[in-house]
Amino acid sequence: MNRALFRGCLLAGACGDALGAKVEFMAQSSSIFRKYGPRGIRDIGINYDVPGGVTDDTQMTLFTAEGLISAFLPLLAGEGSGSSESLFQAEDVIPSLHQSYLRWLKTQGVRSNSPAYTNEVVDRGWLIQEKSLHGRRAPGNTCLRALMSGAVGSSHNLINDSKGCGGVMRVAPCALIVAAAFPDRPKDQNLQLAFQLGCAAAAVTHTHPSGWLSSGCLASIILSILSGESLEKSVEETIVLLQQEPKHEECLQKIEQAMSLATLFHKQSLKLKKGSSQRQELALEHIEMIGQGWVGEEALGIALYCCLISPDDIEDAVCYAVNHGGDSDSTGAIAGNILGALLGDEAIPLRWTRIVELRDTIQKVSDDLFDVLDPEKQEKLRVMYPPAVMETNNGKDLKALYQTQFGTKG
Repeated sequence: MNRALFRGCLLAGACGDALGAKVEFMAQSSSIFRKYGPRGIRDIGINYDVPGGVTDDTQMTLFTAEGLISAFLPLLAGEGSGSSESLFQAEDVIPSLHQSYLRWLKTQGVRSNSPAYTNEVVDRGWLIQEKSLHGRRAPGNTCLRALMSGAVGSSHNLINDSKGCGGVMRVAPCALIVAAAFPDRPKDQNLQLAFQLGCAAAAVTHTHPSGWLSSGCLASIILSILSGESLEKSVEETIVLLQQEPKHEECLQKIEQAMSLATLFHKQSLKLKKGSSQRQELALEHIEMIGQGWVGEEALGIALYCCLISPDDIEDAVCYAVNHGGDSDSTGAIAGNILGALLGDEAIPLRWTRIVELRDTIQKVSDDLFDVLDPEKQEKLRVMYPPAVMETNNGKDLKALYQTQFGTKG
């Protein structure tokens, strides 16, 4: 594990997001190829009047990272009832994650009915001060409605029946923080925690099982990759975790379909030249069999398929992942997260990293995740990532809110 893999995960995710943003709402894949040629879009352009503009996918990924860092720092310092590795639970991070998501909501120019939506909460930390994060970039309706409502979702507190991909597209930092915080712990324990964190982070806004289970799977896959496993082995290990969960069938079916189609692609493409339009056509045919990616299990399945057919080439994998008539930015972002963690930031095309929006912010957040266990960095990080507010200056008891909804430890 090294810093380049952390940067690669988030930066390649942002590049996939920015590349896919241009074609996200082209409902017909044929429209993409008519406009961009037989291999589809391959260069990041101007989105939302910004060169290399990213979408809500990257915005929310950064705020997920913020929430995780602010929750982990006190625990790693031995504060709180969850400070022991053996006692640490995914639910311990929910207050910090929820409040970070409220800060993201503020960047969208929207208020929440949550008692936690106070200036003391939403102006907290350094990330909310980044002006380039303030702007609506096609935010998902489920995320907006859930956060505006004041409700806080979990696998035990169902606030909607949404399995949209707005959960899975933001949870890659769940793997990074576990890898950084517990480098010497047995891998199976870290896999379980990353899986649970991914599920919990997504369920704050998406409480259909396929919405949060797909998210847990992505976090587990990335954690396994960071532990040194191949992509195929990482998927296999994640399937074992997934099968232990109730209502896992939809998500499992899409993962297994992605694996089967990737095997078929390798057989059928043996005589096709690398980089040929025929390979693109074959990949598109398989992607459309998996779905469009608007829901969590399909987005994960499409991204996994694209990574499995091009595991050594971020550019090809991400380009496969965005050139279809579905949720191209999210499938591109997830594919980038996976292969970025496998290959590192130097494997990302320079023409992408030079233009992608928020590059410096993404690298900084990636480094902060990597440094979360470094005692020489923790004091500064705790200023930048203060813990969640559990009691406001005017006496609102937010701790009671989270204990009620999650049974979190006081």
